[in-house]
Amino acid sequence: MKTLVTGAPGWLGSRLVSRLLEAGQEVRCLVEPAADPHALRRAGAETVAGDVRDPEACERACAGVDDVVHCAGVVHPERFADYRAIHVHGTRHLVNASASAGARRFYYVSSEAAQGYNRGSQPLVEDAPCHPETEYGRSKRAAEIVTLDANATGELETVVLRPAMFYGPGQPERRSRLMQMVASGRPPLFGGGSNRRSMIYVDNLVDAVEAARGTPGIGGEVFWIADTEIYTTRGFFEAMAAALGTTLRPLELPAWLAAGCRLAAQTLERAHLHSLDLHVVGESPRDFFCSNAKARARLAWTPKVGLSTGLAAAVEWWRIHEARLRSDSVLASSPIR
Repeated sequence: MKTLVTGAPGWLGSRLVSRLLEAGQEVRCLVEPAADPHALRRAGAETVAGDVRDPEACERACAGVDDVVHCAGVVHPERFADYRAIHVHGTRHLVNASASAGARRFYYVSSEAAQGYNRGSQPLVEDAPCHPETEYGRSKRAAEIVTLDANATGELETVVLRPAMFYGPGQPERRSRLMQMVASGRPPLFGGGSNRRSMIYVDNLVDAVEAARGTPGIGGEVFWIADTEIYTTRGFFEAMAAALGTTLRPLELPAWLAAGCRLAAQTLERAHLHSLDLHVVGESPRDFFCSNAKARARLAWTPKVGLSTGLAAAVEWWRIHEARLRSDSVLASSPIR
């Protein structure tokens, strides 16, 4: 079986590619032209240079594959229009190309933002109404609909996996910034940090993708992928501080300050602008938690790595990564002798 993975050499895509190759499977990656494909090739993956916004590139990538795992996306783009271009149109191009190539199944890795924040005391579930509040979330929900419509029309068997916020080795800069703030012992904590959050370790998410690939009869379904336990923001910070060996003394800030940032971020969005900092602060005291009961029951999947173990692995990776960055910086600034 040959699997096409998008989103590598990005975070989740790379973890999935490694898992598939370790299992002896053939893997092809659609690699954005500006990205370096050499690590994927050295690992044993075939690569095709191309962008999901290019239908012809999608057709080249899908030719001869048995299934497609679509992880590619953009969280904080430089151009606001990229949300739709990449998530919605890019997903449509891949779905069309997968169907034309005769692929067996298409998996779309979506986002918690596609359903939207909690509006009550109950966990989010798959069949509850979706009310995404950001353009990122709206575009991810639109991509889910593109994916599910293809299944409904018989064009292609499709499955949507909707992960909670994930963490772990290989994390992007936005996660490393948070880890640095917690390492300082003084991360900002809005509204007391009692809001509830679902989380998932990145390799637990890869396990869920693999479980879905091995489960028949789930075409047209959506699955929340998250730990069974629901955390608070304060609890998550405390667990991260423990993994870092840091005494946590958070900078306590009022919830109204975050609400003001959220309002400012929404105002910018109406002007088709985006601020990472305003968005992160604005959502920080809100509830965003779900139930993984459907995934556990239907996919016979359960999260294997708990929060403390996952954060310890993330911290170890971060320290090694930061040390390499410092070393590279020193080497780059050293005069040639």
